Amino acid sequence: MPVPIYSQGAAGDINPRVVGGLDGNPDNIETTWALGEEIGREVARVYRQLSPEPWVKPSVQVETTEILLPRRYDELFKDFTATAIKVPTTAVRIGDLMWTTFPGEMFSGIGEQVKAAMPATHAYLMGYTNGYIGYFPERKAYAEGGYEVAVTHLDPASENIYLPALAQLLMRFK
Repeated sequence: MPVPIYSQGAAGDINPRVVGGLDGNPDNIETTWALGEEIGREVARVYRQLSPEPWVKPSVQVETTEILLPRRYDELFKDFTATAIKVPTTAVRIGDLMWTTFPGEMFSGIGEQVKAAMPATHAYLMGYTNGYIGYFPERKAYAEGGYEVAVTHLDPASENIYLPALAQLLMRFK
């Protein structure tokens, strides 16, 4: 029987459809229930469209690494001894299903590149896992500014370091 799984992906630059609740009250439980029911209806709709496939014993592989990303230059004035942020990263493959983790709010453009690099038919990114390092903006977002860029701890070069390091991890998969 299929099991639906909900996970946060790369949504660091994606705003929720409903900000602050329908009535401006972020603690409005009715809004939370309504959104949960909407997700449930969509899961049920998709489930009804599934067609079973023959069961094949899947192969399972798990790989982990720690990627070091540089801190923003202005943050080095606060603590010059911590020049890098540790990013624990796990990739899991079960048959044609694969996911990788990120401990924060990755921008969707980086997430799309991550998914494209995964050697599996069904690729997913799970954000907010194994800790939290904050926002991970795309390099181009630093020039555009905004809240996420203002509060990130990561240097603009981080995208150019993270993606090749993740590619090295993904090359371990058969």
